[in-house]
Amino acid sequence: MTSALLTLLALATAAAVEPVTELDAPAYLGRWYQTHASATVAYTFELGGNCVTADYYAVDGYDDVITVANIVRPRLTRPITVAGYGKQDPSIEGAFQVQLGSYATPDAEFTSSDAYWIIGLGPIINGQYQWATVTDASQMTLYVLVRDVADFEANYQASVLHDLEAQGFTTPANKPRVTNQQNCDYDADASEASILQIYAVVAAFYRVVMKVVQMLI
Repeated sequence: MTSALLTLLALATAAAVEPVTELDAPAYLGRWYQTHASATVAYTFELGGNCVTADYYAVDGYDDVITVANIVRPRLTRPITVAGYGKQDPSIEGAFQVQLGSYATPDAEFTSSDAYWIIGLGPIINGQYQWATVTDASQMTLYVLVRDVADFEANYQASVLHDLEAQGFTTPANKPRVTNQQNCDYDADASEASILQIYAVVAAFYRVVMKVVQMLI
């Protein structure tokens, strides 16, 4: 109860967060490397958040839809891809409705973009944004995406993390936690999975952990 109240207080006193109103969509496409994520992301469907990447590309015949391929690389299993589509909010350039899994389609009717808000963007260099920060309408999730990890750490990370703190990403649930991007095999073959399959793996893992904890108590 106390933790929930502190979370609400932190969000209430933080700077208002809104999706960016202008987005150069082609500059947002391509491969991104995740350097930070909230616990609500890293310790759920990202299975610990190791060597995570996101690939966004245009869809032929659509000017408001992109393909989405999120790849997680758990330390003890082969990489897992969760793929789908992102449909741009017709009234907000920096917000997308994201649909993942085997039932995802570029023709999906737009209903809400509350789950994917781009709230910060770096400079465009060589036709690509250099970093982006992404959350949802309730600020319960957080992703920090970059083009070059070393360059981001040297030139942008301190100011980006400072801005996120001012925006209210300070609670145990939503504060930025480092995503490992060292010794990653980005070329390893990945298997495709649905969100439900990943949650099943997470649930099974935590059941095993709880059993081990109970045996040790």
